[in-house]
Amino acid sequence: MHEQQFTELYQHFYPPIYGYLLKKTQSHEQAEDLAQEVFVRMLAKFDGEHAATWLFRVANNLFIDFYRRQQKIPFLTLGGMDENFVVNIPDESPSPEEVATKREVQDRLAEFSQPRKRVISLLCQGYSNQEVAEQLGVSVSVIKSRWYRILCQLREEAQAA
Repeated sequence: MHEQQFTELYQHFYPPIYGYLLKKTQSHEQAEDLAQEVFVRMLAKFDGEHAATWLFRVANNLFIDFYRRQQKIPFLTLGGMDENFVVNIPDESPSPEEVATKREVQDRLAEFSQPRKRVISLLCQGYSNQEVAEQLGVSVSVIKSRWYRILCQLREEAQAA
């Protein structure tokens, strides 16, 4: 990758990558570290195609790795064994609340048309209205309009419930 190409990609994508990671980590320092690692990996492995998709995929994978390292793992001591012997048993099963919330979100998303689902997905990944418009091949005003209609629909459903 040429230095100029890297610089352009870095300047264009660093703010949304950093913002995405900041939302996920809720820590400026961790978000900066992970964002820098995304671009280090870009230098080493990026093939030049689908930059936004590739960078956000790497950012998401790095966050998952970070989260797994930070997750508190419950310890279980086994009766009849030496008290210093400890077995790590990660509890990776989602809580009932997480399952219910995920199901509710999936049900609500199923109600939207495919173009609106795509807008929701991209905006929630941290893309700007301009970037979403470019990816979908429509104008920024169309994206804003779709987002407004999505919010109105969700607001109406929340008031009805």
